[in-house]
Amino acid sequence: MEDIKKLARELLADNKVQLVLGFENGTANRVRPAFFTTPEAVDKLIYNEFCIQNIALYLKKDICQHAASLAITANPNVVRSILQLAAENQIKEEKIKIIGITHEGKCVGLLDFKAAEEFSKTQPKGLKDEDKALIEKIQAMSLEEKFDYWVEAFSPCIKCYACRASCPMCYCGKCNVESNNPQWIPVAPHKYGNMEWHMMRAMHLAGRCINCGECNRSCPVDIPLNILSYMLSDFVLEEFESEAGLSAVFTPALSSYTMVDKENFIK
Repeated sequence: MEDIKKLARELLADNKVQLVLGFENGTANRVRPAFFTTPEAVDKLIYNEFCIQNIALYLKKDICQHAASLAITANPNVVRSILQLAAENQIKEEKIKIIGITHEGKCVGLLDFKAAEEFSKTQPKGLKDEDKALIEKIQAMSLEEKFDYWVEAFSPCIKCYACRASCPMCYCGKCNVESNNPQWIPVAPHKYGNMEWHMMRAMHLAGRCINCGECNRSCPVDIPLNILSYMLSDFVLEEFESEAGLSAVFTPALSSYTMVDKENFIK
């Protein structure tokens, strides 16, 4: 904790950054994301086991976009998100300082993008045993059973779009669900409209999702959205040898082609 605070204070005191993005204590024994702009304010900076939100989300918000430079306290999920955003030309290395934090909560100092890439490769993704068991269960189903499973899993969705709002990779200025001319996705939260929304979102994240699980944590009706993301990530890795969040120079799996690509999907 003190190592993180020391780095943050030095960066602000030396005018190397205009703000530091991290966490502070909130209400009701919760933590919340916070922006620190002075060395003195860093006294409120915290990092503990409750600081799990993927705050890379805020890098695309106005307060960060308007800052000339900034630092961010970054656990492995945040580091992967930063690299993926950089790969998609959404952030620049010269603007951001990464205060790296391991899966166990240990500060590893400042990371440039090259060091961040090496860091990401050594950190676990944190897939729980129960998640692995559910993935194996779904994979063992027939195609019809999988379809029925996901129709049922998505049926409680109330179209609050918390999954979209919490995802660092959902940064489009206007989402398809907000378009009504034409109406791409039904507004009402009914069974097949829900299926269309979640399938569209899953396809937009295929090969881009860094598997932080933020969509699942934010869902008020506990839809296992992270499971679908993990399954798609495994598929992209197996078929295209591509994994999101490991490089700031990235070729999207679903929009790049080579002469050695598999063609076994052609029937």
